[in-house]
Amino acid sequence: MTRDSADEPDLGTYCQERHVIPASPNTLLAYLQVVSLGLRGLAMQERTRELQQGIAQVRRDFEHIVDLSDELGGHLDRATKKFDQIRAALARASGAIEGLAQVPIAAGGEQELLPLRSGEDKP
Repeated sequence: MTRDSADEPDLGTYCQERHVIPASPNTLLAYLQVVSLGLRGLAMQERTRELQQGIAQVRRDFEHIVDLSDELGGHLDRATKKFDQIRAALARASGAIEGLAQVPIAAGGEQELLPLRSGEDKP
């Protein structure tokens, strides 16, 4: 009994409907190699995505460290300026105290130099 070609579906359509890829012994190895390369490509793409995410996180961390460093630098600059202001104020106060120490204690009395620090001897 012969079959009519109209009753049989086209081989390409038949394979496509069933998600089958026809291969001969000669083309099967080539097809499997292509599949293997495709899977390696997908794995490489995933690793590349993970690497890019890691680099983005490191960049955010680095930018945060730079911001903290800038903030610390500003604090140190302000602390240095305050320290310089305090030294200048202490120098002025020391000069004023020295000036007051040179003033005679009583009219007609002897001038006595007062020590600035408790451990100094009187002259």
